[in-house]
Amino acid sequence: MTAITTDNDTDTRHMLMVGEVHKAKLKKLSKHFRLTQGEIVGVLLDKIDLSRMTPHFEELRNGKVDSRTSKTAMLTRLKDLSQDQLAAIERLIAEQKI
Repeated sequence: MTAITTDNDTDTRHMLMVGEVHKAKLKKLSKHFRLTQGEIVGVLLDKIDLSRMTPHFEELRNGKVDSRTSKTAMLTRLKDLSQDQLAAIERLIAEQKI
């Protein structure tokens, strides 16, 4: 989705990656209120209660980090490395640089 937003009288084009469910909701709001999707996003961002949303954002972020740093994720990445790369990692660990 590409949205044109206005901030301080300057139009800027932004690309947002949203899932199909959120894309449909945004489209529905846009049609209902006869506003651009950028205007809908702008109102939502202006009116967000950050103190109430912070736990949700943190939960989402922690889930993303956990999926990249879990034992399974690490092993998946390590299996694609060459023997030289694995040896270099072992040396760094032995030297306690990481």
